[in-house]
Amino acid sequence: MYRPGFGDCFLISFGPTASARHVLIDFGAHMHGEIGTMDRIMDNLETTTGKKLELVVATHAHRDHISGFGKFADRFSDFQIGEVWLPWTDNPDDTIAFALQKKQLALYDTLDKHLRIALKATESNPKYAAALNALSNLKGNDRAKSELARGFGTGAKVQYLKAGSSIAKLGEATGLSAEILSPPKEKEFFSRMDPPADQRFLAKPGDMSNAIRPFPNLEIRKGERDYRAIVKEKQPLVTPDD
Repeated sequence: MYRPGFGDCFLISFGPTASARHVLIDFGAHMHGEIGTMDRIMDNLETTTGKKLELVVATHAHRDHISGFGKFADRFSDFQIGEVWLPWTDNPDDTIAFALQKKQLALYDTLDKHLRIALKATESNPKYAAALNALSNLKGNDRAKSELARGFGTGAKVQYLKAGSSIAKLGEATGLSAEILSPPKEKEFFSRMDPPADQRFLAKPGDMSNAIRPFPNLEIRKGERDYRAIVKEKQPLVTPDD
């Protein structure tokens, strides 16, 4: 488990060291969350694997999960890579996936413009920095996505997988199989992606009688020790209704 900062990178090795088979899951860091370790991680990946990966998995196309695949694409092109697994939602030849990506990117741009123009938001303003940085993490990963899609030019087998897919055997990794849990492809699932108005977070005040409270056991109530500590430390407070 590598430490890129605000990001993810996992190398899983199977078998004894001399003949180990390696699987790399994600390699990225948020543009505002890197801690200067990406180059050392890449060095260690090359040394540990001998530039041979049985499988590369990119779970989803956010910067904090895939930016390293774009940043170090030239070095990955020198690897021997068996397979690359991507979610079906990244498949450029899938019409549903293409429409979904187009809708999401349009939403990111609309939110960004709203914050910067209507609210005059900037990254230097703590009130808006987190939102702007979150949006930047969701887009702008074209190099990484294109390199993964072509297997870095190594001849790797590229698969776009969906929930319910099964992999009985992975290359030469003895005993390694996989059951893919997500993302699903059923239309019913996508119809649930826009929750009812009374179940949305960060919405204007309204009827909250049917609102979902996903973390009831973690809600901090007045009079409790944690509540008093938060007040003493002058941390921001959000009420259950909010």
